[in-house]
Amino acid sequence: MNSEQSQSATDRGWRAIRDGDAECLFLSPGQLAKDRVVEQLRELGPSLCARPTS
Repeated sequence: MNSEQSQSATDRGWRAIRDGDAECLFLSPGQLAKDRVVEQLRELGPSLCARPTS
């Protein structure tokens, strides 16, 4: 998910994750800077979180 997507596309992505219809969730760094996104991740409790090293 990224800020270039429409709100409806973002909502569909979150719904797919919640419903178990998606295996992976890719978030841009800008999304991870949003409190709302971090809270949703906290609620979902992903089994793995990875970030690139630089």
